[in-house]
Amino acid sequence: MNMRISYLADILSCLNLYRWIRDFRPRRVWRHFWQRRIRGWDDSDTWNLGDVVAKFTYPRLKRFKELKITYPMDLTPERWDEILDDMIYAMKICSLEGDGRFFGSNDVDWNRVKEGCEYFGKYLRSLWW
Repeated sequence: MNMRISYLADILSCLNLYRWIRDFRPRRVWRHFWQRRIRGWDDSDTWNLGDVVAKFTYPRLKRFKELKITYPMDLTPERWDEILDDMIYAMKICSLEGDGRFFGSNDVDWNRVKEGCEYFGKYLRSLWW
């Protein structure tokens, strides 16, 4: 019997349902539902706020670059494009990293990610038109 339970747990964990069933708390689900209805987000968004910000920012930065209406006064348009590319790359990697896609990967230029995040902080007030 114990082998059947273990086999069932293996199947459910492959489907990522086991964790959801194990951690299911009706009270928390209800509370998060009302938080999303009242304020548009729930407390679970604060668990890893960096992922939430990156997922929100990534598509908007891509569209901002497509519009490309203005650039900071201390930069040339070409340099601003390079900085936007670095920011977009960083937000893309940061938003996918939370899903565990790049854990231990050598395919990512982590220096570029760090630089893109630093640019995002430095030029946050310049992201307008």
